[in-house]
Amino acid sequence: MRTNCTGTPCNAGSFGPRGSTAAANATCTLCPVGQYQDQAGAESCEKCPGGNTTAASGATNTTDCSACAAGRYYHDAAS
Repeated sequence: MRTNCTGTPCNAGSFGPRGSTAAANATCTLCPVGQYQDQAGAESCEKCPGGNTTAASGATNTTDCSACAAGRYYHDAAS
């Protein structure tokens, strides 16, 4: 877990550069749709496994990842 002496680390479901703090969420960013982060203090988010996605940004666990509804697909703009 990344921490510093002046604040708490970014919350699960978000990420930030080393030393980022959750104070006022000034330097923490929510994980984008299709990604999650289950650890506080992370510097990046993890992609949902198996081509799954999330319903919203800020997912905190792989259980937030699910398959798209029938007839729909998830387009990962980052790939």
